[in-house]
Amino acid sequence: MSVPSTSEVPSGLSTTLLLSLAAVGAALVAIFGEKQGFTAITVACALAGLLPWALVAGGVRLRPAVFALLGLPPGVVAVAVAHNSGGMFPLMMVLVWLAHSPRASISTLVTAAAMLAAITSLCIQTGPDESGIIFFTAGMGIAWMTGAMLRRQETLTAQVQAMRDVQVAETAATERARIAREVHDVVAHSLTVVLLNLTGARRALATQPERADEALARAEAVGRDSLDSIRQVMGVLRAPGDGATLPAPALAGIAGLVEGARGAGLDLEASLDLPGLSGVPVDATVELVAYRVVQEALANVLQHAPGATASLDVAAEGADLVIRIENAPVPVPPASDPRARRGLGTLGMAERTRAVGGTFESGPTPSSGWRVQARLPLIGAADGATLAGPTTR
Repeated sequence: MSVPSTSEVPSGLSTTLLLSLAAVGAALVAIFGEKQGFTAITVACALAGLLPWALVAGGVRLRPAVFALLGLPPGVVAVAVAHNSGGMFPLMMVLVWLAHSPRASISTLVTAAAMLAAITSLCIQTGPDESGIIFFTAGMGIAWMTGAMLRRQETLTAQVQAMRDVQVAETAATERARIAREVHDVVAHSLTVVLLNLTGARRALATQPERADEALARAEAVGRDSLDSIRQVMGVLRAPGDGATLPAPALAGIAGLVEGARGAGLDLEASLDLPGLSGVPVDATVELVAYRVVQEALANVLQHAPGATASLDVAAEGADLVIRIENAPVPVPPASDPRARRGLGTLGMAERTRAVGGTFESGPTPSSGWRVQARLPLIGAADGATLAGPTTR
């Protein structure tokens, strides 16, 4: 993860303005700080030393060496030539800026050395003043630390912003994956049932028109339900309050899935002991996951095991809701094994199950059929359950 430089950090402009205003104050101290220091050369040096600050405040990007070249000489002249110790304050602001700038170590060292030379020269010319040297040396250290702290603060701000951007991107990706799973579950199941009913209607149209009409009616009903479900999924993309959304599917809707699968030609034996309907509390999210698992598993049987018999068991076992879907071997195996194709259906069922703290298994049975089993906590738990069974279809 790359971190932008301090010049690219949004807070950099405010820092520049703040330091520029402080530089103006330091220039005023150099001009008016001492009565004997108020001379033409001091005023000229103080104003000339504001040139780099005016440029950076106006948005001009100056390299540290250029900034030092523009800001350092006026202050040194004010101290060493004009004998005005107040010129050290503009130099301290230059040191703050250089210590705050990235990749300015050489310019910072040169500036610090020039400041020490200037104050030493002043003390030699005006007489020994150990306290003055100590005072200004300490001020240089404080200026250096101030610049380093500002640079550190901006670096941390950039890192926090970068991590926030990554978090937003990951959240968006997770939401897109969730919506994709919903759309896949709805469309895959509904289209499978619709196509099977249409196929049956086409075959029965010439000899049994009444059965063809029933198959077409079932296809129409499944299509309408699918459209309503897709509208519900798309509702999460709308702004809050932008239209009403349908209630999420629940355990009570599994009976409809069973009837739809049977209507599509699946020889299905179902045993439904739905806990939510018998007074046992079930988490709403668990109900939705259970519905989607049954929906996708039945769609897989219809698609990958045409003509095979199947069984569905949904019941509460202790504190869990257990779903088992198993189909017998296909009477006439297809030319190519559809289980060799790795699709999104089984992966989506596993992810949904794990999201509520459940376990998921999928794989062939000893009799060459196929079994899907999901164990869901009646009250949804935290993410972190295991996924068993590497085979998918």
